[in-house]
Amino acid sequence: EFPFSNESLTEKLITLGEIQLYVLKNIVYPGDSPVGMRIHIHVIGDVLYAEDLTISHFTPRGTKQMKLLGSKIQALTGDRLLKGDIVTITTTKGHKSVYLFRNGEVINILNALYRISSWFELEPGDNTIQCNGSEGAYINISYLIENQVAYGGI
Repeated sequence: EFPFSNESLTEKLITLGEIQLYVLKNIVYPGDSPVGMRIHIHVIGDVLYAEDLTISHFTPRGTKQMKLLGSKIQALTGDRLLKGDIVTITTTKGHKSVYLFRNGEVINILNALYRISSWFELEPGDNTIQCNGSEGAYINISYLIENQVAYGGI
């Protein structure tokens, strides 16, 4: 029950929530020193086969990518990415890691990272991030990026 009403049966008068689909998301990093990040990728729907997962980082200085190979995830865990899985990638110097959280279990899937992937950092200014499946296909995921803000000092 809500303390308000939507009197129309044909017209949407009240919006309780809205899902926005972004292929690319821009992050304006206010710091003046590059900083690593933690990327949480939540699988919110079925993945039909052993899908690769690519995270791209676009900056004025160029593009870097990290790719998780679906076939290696399947070899390491016994299954492809499943609804409810959370993949956490940490790119902070000294703490780099790739973990899969599935049914209360933590699985190290660092070996699923494609060998020529880049451990990118947020750079001062605009950083555009894209997360998608094989060959640019969109899979049912949502992602969250966490980072510190670092300033250079003497």
